[in-house]
Amino acid sequence: MAARIHLRDLLRMIQDESTPIEEVRAYFVKSPNRDAPFSPGFDVNPDLVEFPSLSEGDEGLEDVVGRGVRGWLRSLALPYFNRRHMRRRQAIYNRRVSSGWAGLRLVAEGDSWFQYPWDYDDDLIDYLMRPYAVYCLSAAGDRLEDMLRQKSTFLDAIKSTDADGLLLSGGGNDIAGEELSEYLVPFDPALPDRASSDYVRPEFHACLGKTEARLRALFEELTSRFPHLKIFLHGYDHPVPSEQGEWLGPTLAEKGIPRGLWGSILMVMIDEYNSLLGGFVADFPGQIYLTNLRGTAKDGGWRDELHLKPGACQRAARAFEATIDSAFPKSRVLEGAVGPRGPTEGLEAVDGVTEVELSSFENVPPEVETEIDLIPDEPIGLEAAQEPLSLGLDGPSLESRGRRLPRVYWPRDDRNAPDYAHLEASPPRDRSFVLAGQDLDLLIEANRFSPKSHGGMIVFALRGAQLGTRSHQMEDVSQLELVDVRPNHTSFRCVVGLYARDSGRLWAYTGSTVPNARNMRAYYRRQNGLPGEHRLCNLLPTGCYIYRRNPHGWSKSERRFKVPIALRLSDPDPSTFAGEATVLRTSNDLAFGTSDVWDHGVPTDNIHPAFSTTSFASAGCITVRGHNTRFTTEASGQWKLFLRHLARVPEGSRIDLVLLTGAEASIASSIRAARPVNSAEVERKLGRLRTGSEGQEVRALQAKLGVPADGYFGPVTKKALTTKQSTVPGLGRADGVYGPRLDAQLRWDIF
Repeated sequence: MAARIHLRDLLRMIQDESTPIEEVRAYFVKSPNRDAPFSPGFDVNPDLVEFPSLSEGDEGLEDVVGRGVRGWLRSLALPYFNRRHMRRRQAIYNRRVSSGWAGLRLVAEGDSWFQYPWDYDDDLIDYLMRPYAVYCLSAAGDRLEDMLRQKSTFLDAIKSTDADGLLLSGGGNDIAGEELSEYLVPFDPALPDRASSDYVRPEFHACLGKTEARLRALFEELTSRFPHLKIFLHGYDHPVPSEQGEWLGPTLAEKGIPRGLWGSILMVMIDEYNSLLGGFVADFPGQIYLTNLRGTAKDGGWRDELHLKPGACQRAARAFEATIDSAFPKSRVLEGAVGPRGPTEGLEAVDGVTEVELSSFENVPPEVETEIDLIPDEPIGLEAAQEPLSLGLDGPSLESRGRRLPRVYWPRDDRNAPDYAHLEASPPRDRSFVLAGQDLDLLIEANRFSPKSHGGMIVFALRGAQLGTRSHQMEDVSQLELVDVRPNHTSFRCVVGLYARDSGRLWAYTGSTVPNARNMRAYYRRQNGLPGEHRLCNLLPTGCYIYRRNPHGWSKSERRFKVPIALRLSDPDPSTFAGEATVLRTSNDLAFGTSDVWDHGVPTDNIHPAFSTTSFASAGCITVRGHNTRFTTEASGQWKLFLRHLARVPEGSRIDLVLLTGAEASIASSIRAARPVNSAEVERKLGRLRTGSEGQEVRALQAKLGVPADGYFGPVTKKALTTKQSTVPGLGRADGVYGPRLDAQLRWDIF
């Protein structure tokens, strides 16, 4: 049995992906999530993990202790296990291909029937990887609509791997979750002899109609782009609902339906879905194949109401294998196989791939073209599979396997973080606080900002802040419940929102204001002449910035923008499409500190969707949690809600961004709550000049710095101030923020 450990140690185990997944798994227990039926849930095991208290002073954990830490870990666990299993499988694929594999190459996209990320041999792909080279992009919990929204991921994988076939598993999450209740007719005692099919509402058939249309459009695109590609589908087996179940039985019971009808009602629904898929076989002869998996879970083959036990998985995989083999000439199927069709040698060991093995992979699928295509939790190439997950815990630098890269982290000491170094007042001990519109007004005034609004509304972003509610967004409220945290470069730890200054109403969404770890590593490689993916990457410092509604993400091949409606960093001149800024870049390590390089240029730090709900794609942009379908305004998640506001802004119109930290917002909130507001305290704790500041004090500062004194703190002033700070004896840092402490040190008497 695993030894009892502290939560801190568990987080570090998760952070270091060289830790065998079996060791991490020992500290979690399976706990199904009723809201996501084909998404296995995992809770931390309280018998093996010691939880800290605030009195212990664990600075890196204070933001989660007492605030649903177990719920936070639960939300972290599934993406973590999905990622580890996906990387393991992709490493196996690349090892096979680099060793001269000549057999069938398949790409797999699907739900937990294709990836149940707990143990080995828990899903179909674990068995199908043995006779075939399978490049797996599946993730437990994915809905069919999620797969279709992110279809560019598996389309790129099909192209880059030159796949012979696509394995597709989906649809269960779309109909067996909360929606199941909407598809069932309640029991009516007056109609005791109602047929099982009569318990299924028309809404279910309408849902199948939408599914059919979406799949047909996908298959038409696939068969047009890849005429040689074979597409392999499957329906689901007839489930066995249970009174103690998590998804099916409770819903049927709530409808008052007699227990004896449960199985037959679900059989009707499963058979209709299988029939829908069977129609594609007739419409796309020789290109689409359907494997009938009904009956594979008989004789106790169900793990729970929706997932198969290993034995049933193996039977289902064999049925799939027979279908796949029938679609290809026998010689094509077998020419790449080595030895008997049994378990692949060393399969389980690949989870801990060695440095030598990883460094030998050169012919991996190419990376996606730009940041808009980047989905961190669904890597397309081995480069992404090598990158460790970071949770923002500071610690000694570790080398990535085979790449000798330092670890990505956020500075533990606020004095070395440019957005925090200027703060003289520590945020309140209780990191939770309430933010009202007047707090934002106080911060705007203290920083000498004059943000331009559209329709009375501006955009605000708080770096290092989280919503203190279970919801990922709050809309049209007078105040926000927030928690002051510190960012990392992997998960959402910022808030992005809108503020109607006239009415004081607030809209807030989960997002990020920092670049992700992958792009930071790509920039490090670029600057240090290392092989691998090369990209530009920066951190946009806090300040007030000019933004305009304009598109984002130019596609060279399509000659159009991938995100038609976004916010684009701009200049005062409305004819300027991309604005200048002085941003921070790091290439000596992988943390943005006060000793890094301040670069004046055109960074294109726009505001766009994160392209994920678990992480974010950014080389320096501000992102909002959610997706955007390429080249369209079709969106989902919180980005869809945010987009509704942007759609009301005419193209090219200005709406400014106030970007500050959760710590500053917390200080402003505490000052306001004390009442009356002490202006001297505001000036000392929050009075600053930085990007976007305006007025006579800015002119005085510019005169001291020897730059044109136009009264606007722009990128030239920012660059000049950071240069001056780096030359001040004893200062030893440059954050580009001018406050009373620096004013006294330089004796410039600006304030």
